[in-house]
Amino acid sequence: MAMSLKNIENFIQSYINTIAIVLKLDITVVDNNLVRIAGTNRYSTEIGNTIHKTKFYQDVFSSGLPNIMCKKTRFSACY
Repeated sequence: MAMSLKNIENFIQSYINTIAIVLKLDITVVDNNLVRIAGTNRYSTEIGNTIHKTKFYQDVFSSGLPNIMCKKTRFSACY
């Protein structure tokens, strides 16, 4: 049986909080249903909400690989 991210959301939140502080960036984690499981800074108030499906997230889920968005306005998958 596959583990749901929801089952380890406290661990995920703690982990990304540390990463966000060290790297000075905002982080969000969504599950395969596009529900935000964890988030830092501006994303923290959106935990539990469903995000809008964008090409960025479609690419992540279809490839199975993590991705980083450095500049939203310069990332073509966001348009």
